[in-house]
Amino acid sequence: MSNVQLIDFHAHVLPGMDHGCKNITECKKQLSLAMSAGVSTVVATPHFYPHQHNVASFISRRTEALDQISRLSQRPNIIPAAEVLYCKGLSDMPMLDSLTIGNTDCILLEMPFSRWKGEYFEEIDRLINLRGYKVILAHVDRYSSPDIETALNMGCLGQLNASAVKPIFNKIAYLHWIDRGKIVGLGSDIHGTYYGYKEYSRAVKALKSRTHGIMLNSRNVLL
Repeated sequence: MSNVQLIDFHAHVLPGMDHGCKNITECKKQLSLAMSAGVSTVVATPHFYPHQHNVASFISRRTEALDQISRLSQRPNIIPAAEVLYCKGLSDMPMLDSLTIGNTDCILLEMPFSRWKGEYFEEIDRLINLRGYKVILAHVDRYSSPDIETALNMGCLGQLNASAVKPIFNKIAYLHWIDRGKIVGLGSDIHGTYYGYKEYSRAVKALKSRTHGIMLNSRNVLL
């Protein structure tokens, strides 16, 4: 897979934004690990909790964190984004456009880990069909497969965490979603430096040719 440009689609690397990275020193180590794993682009996805955060304040802090990273001499390309936690009425939230991935109309949405209620799907439908967003579900491996199937059939896309991909890859649902073109990102979901990019690198190898397809999907989403 040496000829594939690797994109980490879900990473908590912005200093001081959430529990993923404490400061610029830790951020520098995280980004060094990413480059050592062959990652050329990192989608920076700090947690956004609608019940805790104000969008304007969140964007201000994110801008400051990105400014710190811009001073690093060696680093991968950083695309600002957010991991937006689902809440009732999210589709009506002011300034929601500020939380999309880079300059795209894509939102990385973190859903509840319990089985999803009908109102959850209704909110997703409003995000897609009323607000015009492309909804990418964060770490689809953590949710109920039937719920993911329903969401994918509604038009959602998915991001898969590298930790879900084992050397003996027997997650048939994941393979099915990948082969249908529904998985548009492979994420380290890195918090700190303890695991680094070991799981990400293992996933790249385990997925073999499917890695190339996922990375192409990532690039198409980020264009």
